[in-house]
Amino acid sequence: MFRKFTNKQNLFITVIKNVLERQFDSQIAKMAKTEDTEAFLIKIIENRLGTLSRNAPMVKMLISESLMGNLNEEVDLPNMIFSSLEKGLVLHFENIGQKVDTGLIARHLGGIFVGQVVFKNARPFHLLSEEEKITLARKYAQSVIAIIK
Repeated sequence: MFRKFTNKQNLFITVIKNVLERQFDSQIAKMAKTEDTEAFLIKIIENRLGTLSRNAPMVKMLISESLMGNLNEEVDLPNMIFSSLEKGLVLHFENIGQKVDTGLIARHLGGIFVGQVVFKNARPFHLLSEEEKITLARKYAQSVIAIIK
């Protein structure tokens, strides 16, 4: 194993990067095909909040280490979240022929995701009932739609 990875940090970066890319990039392209913008946003929000919530300790550590400049750019979680969101948003809005500021929307969604993981909640997102998850995701989606108009 150490023939391929020169040290523990290279192993860590490779594993984390692959997991994060698989979690964030692969699914968003599929979701972008949804024609209804609110339904698309709800899908993204539910998916991302579920993943981030289930992995909150690692997410918090990666955000903290990224902000302190201790991680390689390849594992810059805030940037990875932003860039995958922006790619998916561009795909969605190109598919429906609507011109919007995808950077602004990606930042808004990123703030929702980071806030949900970092700030104290009564219960983590992944422990909410399905109805509670959908209700919360819909509220967040409607806040995003408000900035699109």
